[in-house]
Amino acid sequence: CTVHGYSGFGDDLAEAQASVGLPKFGSRPKLIAAFLPEKKIRQLLGVLETLNEVDLSDLNYQIACYVPGQTSYTAELDLPLSIALLSSYIQHPVSADTLFVGELGLTTRVRPPADPYLANLAKVLLTIPHAIKRVYVAKTAEARLSRMQAEKDGLRVAETIEVVGVEKLEDVLLKLWPALLAKTKGKEPTSTALAA
Repeated sequence: CTVHGYSGFGDDLAEAQASVGLPKFGSRPKLIAAFLPEKKIRQLLGVLETLNEVDLSDLNYQIACYVPGQTSYTAELDLPLSIALLSSYIQHPVSADTLFVGELGLTTRVRPPADPYLANLAKVLLTIPHAIKRVYVAKTAEARLSRMQAEKDGLRVAETIEVVGVEKLEDVLLKLWPALLAKTKGKEPTSTALAA
């Protein structure tokens, strides 16, 4: 699965790529994440394992991030990388016209990017040709990003792109894959359950 993100630098979007699968019979699970911080990747996997019915243990992972103009990982790529991992795990795609930004906390909370990051993102979204129609960002940054302009008296982000504010990773999953969330009898789900 490939999911779009933005590193906060330059005019190009970043890409988080993930492939999750079973190891070959008799072999040990492997984590291959070239040029990415292993501790951070393992932390994200641990956070994803806190989701109901998500068991990422004993699997092979191949993870890559294309970050234009730099080789280092930025925290704002946590959310797109997590979505790429889950998308591969449940074998359901993510629309190519969707972009995800935000650091993911240990309790699955999506943290808002700083204002300079949001300003750069707004400029990219409004001035560079792309196919992005929807952006997921922390709820506390939704209004700020929606109002931003690339130039004075120009269009605001929300006039051309749907900005979706979320508080936790579970909110994103509910919007992306509602059919996969477990339903309780006659009640709204109280926790996220993904059917692998």
